[in-house]
Amino acid sequence: METNRKWWLQPQRMIQTNLREIDADLDPDRLIADLKSFGATVLMFNTGGIVASYPSDLPFHYPNPYLKSDLVGEVLERCHANGIRYFARMDFSKANRAFYGEHPDWFYRTAAGTVVDYNGQLHTCVNGQYQSEHALAIVEEVLDRYPIDGIFFNMFGYQTWDYSRNYHGICHCDNCRRLFREKYGHDLPKKEDPSDPVYRLHQTFRRNATKERLDSIVSLIRSKRPDVAISGVDWIRQESNSSVDRPLPHWIYEACAQAKSIMDSWPKRAVANAAVHFLDIPYRHVSVPPYLTALRMAQNLASGAWIDFYCISTLDRQEDRLSFDLMKEIYHFHRDHADEYYTGLEPAAKAAVLVTGTTEYRGIFRMFVESHIPFDVLEPDSIKHGPPDLLDRYALIAAPDPSRLSQDHLAALDDYVQRGGRLLATGRLPVDGQGFAKPTEGSVQLDSLGVAVVREFRDDARAAYFKMSDRELFPSLAGVDITFLDEYYQHCDLRSGARPLLKFVPPCMYGPPEKCYYEEVTDEPGIVIHPYGQGVTAVFPWPVGTLYYKYSSVPHRLLFTDTVEQLLGVDRQLTSNASEMVMFTINKQPHKGGRLLLHLVNSSGHHGTAFHAPVPMENVEVALQLDQPCTRVRALKAGADLEFAASDGWCRFTIPSLDLFEAVSIE
Repeated sequence: METNRKWWLQPQRMIQTNLREIDADLDPDRLIADLKSFGATVLMFNTGGIVASYPSDLPFHYPNPYLKSDLVGEVLERCHANGIRYFARMDFSKANRAFYGEHPDWFYRTAAGTVVDYNGQLHTCVNGQYQSEHALAIVEEVLDRYPIDGIFFNMFGYQTWDYSRNYHGICHCDNCRRLFREKYGHDLPKKEDPSDPVYRLHQTFRRNATKERLDSIVSLIRSKRPDVAISGVDWIRQESNSSVDRPLPHWIYEACAQAKSIMDSWPKRAVANAAVHFLDIPYRHVSVPPYLTALRMAQNLASGAWIDFYCISTLDRQEDRLSFDLMKEIYHFHRDHADEYYTGLEPAAKAAVLVTGTTEYRGIFRMFVESHIPFDVLEPDSIKHGPPDLLDRYALIAAPDPSRLSQDHLAALDDYVQRGGRLLATGRLPVDGQGFAKPTEGSVQLDSLGVAVVREFRDDARAAYFKMSDRELFPSLAGVDITFLDEYYQHCDLRSGARPLLKFVPPCMYGPPEKCYYEEVTDEPGIVIHPYGQGVTAVFPWPVGTLYYKYSSVPHRLLFTDTVEQLLGVDRQLTSNASEMVMFTINKQPHKGGRLLLHLVNSSGHHGTAFHAPVPMENVEVALQLDQPCTRVRALKAGADLEFAASDGWCRFTIPSLDLFEAVSIE
């Protein structure tokens, strides 16, 4: 196979067969045939760590007791003969209990001094000799023996939970105790408490130790095989998975959110976001609903990520195969179009949302999707470490829960607005000292916002409302005089020049019905608009995103869209008559003359906890604002050119039919 140093930046289709010990008798030819039936270009295969899938010569590398041949060598040779790349999966987070008697210092310890023994596998410690030295020897043995194409490290770093979701706390092994005291002069903290300054030192301690382990492995791999794609460095592996204990509602945009956060933030990295086959870790032998897997894969496709699937055991040994036909459709679509349409993709939306990982973020994400506003997803650190002109790409940036952002992030956002950007902030505001004791009141650290001080953080907002004001600014809310508030409200002092909108109604009586009325309407605002430099900001000092994520109140979404369009003056990039359940993503191919790739993903099959076939939609009208003239519009899934009308910087066309997804090329 060719050895292009950056081959992993090209679109790939990966399948991970996470082997059990008893799968050592697999048929390599059947495995390859199954991979080819999907059109896979990459196989991730259990190679070493917890169990060696090859005859290792290292005394500290536990061999698979069922192994009868060089399984890694046989599978890798067949992969390469069939044009499939081989990724070695490694897991050094655990080692067999057989090593404990002679090497007790390898292993994690609870505060009580006990090890974590899970089905005969003991948690190892990042600071133990197994991870610091022997893991390197295992990686070196694999590199010396096999021409692997990539390497993936599972559960890298500190692990404080086991597979049953039991929490075991901070590692208190002798190595951690000694090293932490040498570096910081303290005993280890007893628990993870962000308000404890010693624990904050421990967070740095853990980050640095994990980075040292990774750096040493990367240095070894680069010295021997610079063409090997390293997880966490060259490519990022994520998972879209399920859990029987995860609180509802389902986060149906998980795959898109995860994939785009890497693709849009870090252009020199690839992302493989696995659609996990099984229901949950305790139920690895059964599949999630087939259309959930299909939806995840369609979102990965729309994000420009690899197509990626992960199951336990081999494909032919799956006892629940209901999703396979749907998966193959997406794998085959990607196979047929990847070289022409999915190479060199770059984000092309005019709006972006910063990832804060909260329900506020998820609600704002949903409002973008359901308002048909194409948007990119940015990890906050990309502001500082990503492309230098990153923020200037966007006419609008949304910052849900900006209290989660660092001072560097906040300063960059102020500079962005100063230069003419539009900023929308919602939820918890960043005030003095945020991030340690987590105060909720104080001076606001975003100078561009119209809020100067949070003078009171009110967490008893149940039965509170906002009355509409300045109705001409909210044309979408013509039939709405009031909307609700819950959870919390931040009473604010405003900066000079700030404009307050909406009027806060304090919690009022709601029972019995005869007493169900409010008597006080204050001048406290629900939205604050503020010109700053050449730009403008809007702030919702309440959790509008969280409330939409939980309750999907239409007035909340209309407040959001009117704020974007009417108050911040951000022009629409796209309009459509499609259902709110259709997500639009937009990327460009600079090396193809700036060709655009517009994806539509139809989530209408989601209902409650169910995922059914999406409702087919006909005659989906789309109007897209373009920076240059349009010459051709082609629906790739339909395999047909579309008639279009181009005028005044807009390209208008109709997609005759939409099921799960469509990809539209616009030249």
